[in-house]
Amino acid sequence: MAEDEQSVTTRQDGIEIAAIDRLAGAPSGVQVRPVAEFAALIEPGGLMQRPHRTDFHAFALIHSGSVTHKVDFTDYELKAGDLLWTRPGQIHHFSDPAHYDATAVTLRRGFVSRATATAAGRHIQHQPPVLRPDHEELTQLEGSLARLRHEYLDTTTLPAGVRNDVLRHCVSMFLLRAAEVARRSEGVKSDLPRFVIARSWY
Repeated sequence: MAEDEQSVTTRQDGIEIAAIDRLAGAPSGVQVRPVAEFAALIEPGGLMQRPHRTDFHAFALIHSGSVTHKVDFTDYELKAGDLLWTRPGQIHHFSDPAHYDATAVTLRRGFVSRATATAAGRHIQHQPPVLRPDHEELTQLEGSLARLRHEYLDTTTLPAGVRNDVLRHCVSMFLLRAAEVARRSEGVKSDLPRFVIARSWY
């Protein structure tokens, strides 16, 4: 298998589905990379700038610049400090990543525990895909992302099974921080049943 493979299929509605496989040495379930790096890997077909669905949760924390991201055919403007969170099955595409700097996290279903998925999911069911953390929330998000990125890049100091567990904990920390921003934005708790909340995670 190549270091990264991108599986693309097309539904009857003409929208492509992108499934990005695991990196060499990384667990099947999470990837952490600069958005520009993802673009360089899959851009030969121009997929990122065409409407497509993904089969995973995707986050992008904007570090600098600005970007217009279309989700379900609605334009969203993002600037430094904003967090994009798209869910499996949503249709989206990027503007040119040359105009902004962001770190992307892709998270497959089943990678985090059901308890974490439920705790995070109850606050995002009806939220728009763009979250705008305040200063303290952004500091916490950046810190948890930096820890996740560090552990993701470290492929040598831990046995594979232990490393996967460490990454799962780091992803959960980042995810719950993001969910807390969504909870504050929402202002109310979701009354959706647990099986509905967790549906996009498993």
